[in-house]
Amino acid sequence: MFYFMVTADAQIRLHRIRSDQMYHHYMGESLEVLLLYPDGTGEITIIGADLTAGMRPQLLIPGGTFHTSRLQSVSAPAGFALLGTTEWPGFESPDLELADPTKLVMAYPSLRREIEEFTRTQGADSVQVAGERRPVSRPEDMKNQ
Repeated sequence: MFYFMVTADAQIRLHRIRSDQMYHHYMGESLEVLLLYPDGTGEITIIGADLTAGMRPQLLIPGGTFHTSRLQSVSAPAGFALLGTTEWPGFESPDLELADPTKLVMAYPSLRREIEEFTRTQGADSVQVAGERRPVSRPEDMKNQ
């Protein structure tokens, strides 16, 4: 089991792992999770404590599913979500694949807007990468190269 915290400044990078995993929401804001399934479909699911609003306290993420997440809404600048994840049969570093959002937009064209919104950091055209920001390649930028 791994514990992790999501804030507006510390989001989950778009990635997939080989094994199935279960997210567990413990406290804080609800979390929107973008799931991009291996069959080319995808969805946004909300994980949180408000069961009457249709939220789930846990979320199964099938192995091989690209996913990322963000706070559903930040009620205060210090908004956060504390979660845990359980993988089985277990997690090893070679099982992790970080995604290239540009390639995923091509693989999931019907989810382009969602991929771009989830990988944009605070309104800038960038993707959070281990504490640094890298620009997202856009088709209009490619024409000038």
